[in-house]
Amino acid sequence: TAHEALGVPSVSAYFGTSPGIWNFMMQKMGQVLPLSLLQSRGFADGLAQAIMPLVVAVDKLVGTSTAMRIDVRYANDKTSSSLFVHNDTAFAAGTATAAFAAAVLRGGVPAGVHYPEDEGVIQDYEAFFKLAAAKANTFAVAQAPWRLEQVQLRVGMGLYF
Repeated sequence: TAHEALGVPSVSAYFGTSPGIWNFMMQKMGQVLPLSLLQSRGFADGLAQAIMPLVVAVDKLVGTSTAMRIDVRYANDKTSSSLFVHNDTAFAAGTATAAFAAAVLRGGVPAGVHYPEDEGVIQDYEAFFKLAAAKANTFAVAQAPWRLEQVQLRVGMGLYF
């Protein structure tokens, strides 16, 4: 975890989807289903297969966009934010996976199993992010939080105006 890998005293993570009914259903499943079912790969696979037609139908109605915002508050109370927005969740996951595989093939990832936040996992962040952010609507790294609320002009090489 980020707490263990980076020695950060406190870490908060929030996850949500749209439409909100998915959030409600996930919360209720966590409250109602026994832990043994929630930890069962077979149950998860079966449930995924059973609800896939519903997921596909809802995706056709509302789209498949994905977005992540990461806010880091430093010990001096300064905050840095990063934002990633893509119209297609599956495409975004695929390009991120491909970027990691490319880094492995270039020898840019040490052997072993890693958390994404482990230091030194990705040696060439610029190449990794360039591939991982392919066709992203927004990709802004380490910006002041207020900068994420305006339309930015990407100048290149990680620079925004």
